[in-house]
Amino acid sequence: MGKIMGCGEEEAMGEDKRGLARSDRATPAARGGRRAAEARLARIDPARYGASRNHLDGAVTRLSPYIRHGVLTLAEVREAVF
Repeated sequence: MGKIMGCGEEEAMGEDKRGLARSDRATPAARGGRRAAEARLARIDPARYGASRNHLDGAVTRLSPYIRHGVLTLAEVREAVF
């Protein structure tokens, strides 16, 4: 049978109020705007990305928020990497 936790014990154990474990590493906030998106796009190394994108510690682009919110189009990304 599980222990019933009192107020505040969840935070001490690294859990949120729903009992879900919190990550030790916070998700990095994406800097917004067109200039930030273009800067991130310019830093992509297509060869490195292609070789390691499926690895846990592989290269990732972090372009998703910019594409999702229409700051960058898929055509722009394609043109930048090919």
